[in-house]
Amino acid sequence: MQIPPWLPVALCALLAGPDCEGCRRSTARPARSDAASGQAAGDPTPAADRSATLLGGERGLDHVGIAVKSLERAVHTYHDALGFSRPTEGRLPNGIRNVNYYFADATYLETLVYWDRAKAAWLAAFTDEHSGALFAVLSVFSAEATTAFLARRSVRAGSPYSGTIQTTGEDAMPEEKWKTFFMPDGALPGNPLYFISYARAPRDAYLLELEDPRARRRLLHRNTALGLRAVWLAVTDLEAASKAYASIGLPRGRSFDDRALGARGQVFGAGSGELWLVASASPESPIAAFLRDRGPGILGVTLAAGSVATAARVIEEGTGSAMPTYPGQLGTSIRVPPELTEGVWLELTQQP
Repeated sequence: MQIPPWLPVALCALLAGPDCEGCRRSTARPARSDAASGQAAGDPTPAADRSATLLGGERGLDHVGIAVKSLERAVHTYHDALGFSRPTEGRLPNGIRNVNYYFADATYLETLVYWDRAKAAWLAAFTDEHSGALFAVLSVFSAEATTAFLARRSVRAGSPYSGTIQTTGEDAMPEEKWKTFFMPDGALPGNPLYFISYARAPRDAYLLELEDPRARRRLLHRNTALGLRAVWLAVTDLEAASKAYASIGLPRGRSFDDRALGARGQVFGAGSGELWLVASASPESPIAAFLRDRGPGILGVTLAAGSVATAARVIEEGTGSAMPTYPGQLGTSIRVPPELTEGVWLELTQQP
């Protein structure tokens, strides 16, 4: 199986390795792009007009960054206690070290610390006071198409930054593997999102590889996690925040109430995933406490699981805490509180 060059070396080894014992359920296939035409399978956007939508036909919800005070402790938490398999370590030229947990639908969780405080001053300022989910990333077909789309909505995105990562086994920092770019400060409450545009041909090749059930099985986890489904964004004013998210071209979906969190919520589509804006319905809710401590930002994430029962058992054994099921927004779910996850609510929901 040919591995795309943008994929980290350690992850290549995973795809070539044996199947994960106990993780036999198939996953939903990632949206595939045709490298020759630039057209994603099932994507109605004409390849010649990628600037007609925010994402340009890409997958959208890509990964979430969880800033931690100790990467070694976070590996113990996520790998040993929570049951995420195959931690993949990397080092970035912008002063960040990370350990990523890749999923079979091409999404992933990133735990990160700084290795150079000056280069990653924004990260150091956060982890001096907090741990938790700091940003969510949406993949887009191209930086140029998305910035053109935003410009027509009077949103001036920043210039793209070149990105790459050096993983275990690489002697030097590789050349560019992606571009990232940001919206202006204040465009969205708490500035929780940014965009990534992967080098096109390797990205298409990777998504094509994941059409193979054998490749997907090799990226499954002991807790049966299959991939990101939603990011929970705590906001102080639900109506104002909803207008802001609609203004950048994300489709508004259903509204909901979450009694356990004391939340009123509004869903926005984000390609293959969703963004959930959540506001406190009472001063005593976990959301109200989060907002008092951090202000608007990422409160939690939802992951699909092949077996919620297995996920509950693995996490109960690893943490010593009970994981009762409940009817979540996307199906039968369990919810792991932030004190067990380095500061972020973590929900696993049954894959249909």
